[in-house]
Amino acid sequence: MNIKRWNIMCIVFTSISTLLLPISVLQQSHANESNSSEQIPKEMYGLDYYISISNNKLCFDSNSALSNGYSNSAVEFVSNQINYMNTAIKTGSILNTYDYSVTSTSLTTYVLSKAKWINKEVHHWYGLHEFWMDSEKTKQYISGLEKGNVGNYIPGWLGTVAKLYSSATIADAKMAARPGRGIIMHSQFSGTGITSVASIWHHSQ
Repeated sequence: MNIKRWNIMCIVFTSISTLLLPISVLQQSHANESNSSEQIPKEMYGLDYYISISNNKLCFDSNSALSNGYSNSAVEFVSNQINYMNTAIKTGSILNTYDYSVTSTSLTTYVLSKAKWINKEVHHWYGLHEFWMDSEKTKQYISGLEKGNVGNYIPGWLGTVAKLYSSATIADAKMAARPGRGIIMHSQFSGTGITSVASIWHHSQ
């Protein structure tokens, strides 16, 4: 094999590896996730100690969290997330006292996706969002992604990420789908460190 041909093969292999990287990352997330899919970023771990409930509202003692060494960015992130969740509670979403999460359904007026393909959403104080779909809505969701209608199914910054890695997003959703069962799309954005990381992954219900 001459040097020129070898260089071409290396370039092709590198390109394929780059394209497959998002899928590999998503597949790894399936292996690492528990059924609850709760992954608290290490810089936020333990911050739920400073969360309490009063009059069906989430309260966050940010001053105590800062005094005990948590970073400004981590505390600000959790504060913003809790403000969002309290707004959802005001419009009918359900506060889950056991883990400080909030559940929104199609019957509530304040939902992140505002899309018909969602049966319910669950939002967590550390930035994790769960989008639950039954089997029929799962088919609509995957079909929509395959047709390039990402914005109709994944809103805002999530849509941008999903569009950037659309092939990986579709492959991951298909891998999670099971006959007669729905899936859960998980999304998380963490901007509390030097870099901001946005991720999307799926699980079978």
